[in-house]
Amino acid sequence: MAKAKRNSFIMYLDMLPAIESLPVDDIGHLFLAIMHYADDGTMPEGLSPACNMAFSFLKGQMDRDKAKYECTCEKRAEAIRKRYSDNSNNNSTIATNEYNSSNRIQMNSNVTDNKDNNNNTNNNTNNNTNNNTNGNCYCVCNKGDDTHTHTTKKYGEYVNLTEHEYNCLVDMYGDAVTNQYIARMNMYIESKGVKPYRDSYSTLIKWLTEDDAKPIGDKPSYDLDAIMEHAKNAPLIP
Repeated sequence: MAKAKRNSFIMYLDMLPAIESLPVDDIGHLFLAIMHYADDGTMPEGLSPACNMAFSFLKGQMDRDKAKYECTCEKRAEAIRKRYSDNSNNNSTIATNEYNSSNRIQMNSNVTDNKDNNNNTNNNTNNNTNNNTNGNCYCVCNKGDDTHTHTTKKYGEYVNLTEHEYNCLVDMYGDAVTNQYIARMNMYIESKGVKPYRDSYSTLIKWLTEDDAKPIGDKPSYDLDAIMEHAKNAPLIP
């Protein structure tokens, strides 16, 4: 890439006494000589001895300024190249991590799908993409309890949960984390073109556990009303 041409140079006031001592005609010749040299490096010809001496002093300072300017430009260019290289390396690392995460999710999907296929070998093939079509609630707090059996609802395009399963996730991990993982599952199914999970709840629990997501129940409760309610319902100690 061609270097940009400078369109200015610096004149220093400490050269004023030497320039003022020259005849007016020499000052004009000196000024033109400086301009041409700064523009394309043309050396002057036909200057008077005094004018030529003044030009030599000015030329030395101009050369030093030019070298300093080019050095500064090169340092800035090197800093830009280094920043671009660092960003490229970071993007490569991020892409690798995302690829590894995607592979891990795909492996989890395969394991879950295989488990579903083994448990439902007598089901009609056309029903394989249905997510929890019988409306059973698989949450850990009431597994096998028919009192929580109701129809699933869509959370996004592909995730189906009963209202109780969703509430259980929120109770365990909070709104933000629950909705984040539901969105993540929807995006994964959409991007990979895989079929929706039969048991979205169990798969979400599996992902949360593998990612070491901390249940909010692990934190001590400072809800005074909840503490008082618990105290009222606690059995009396004789």
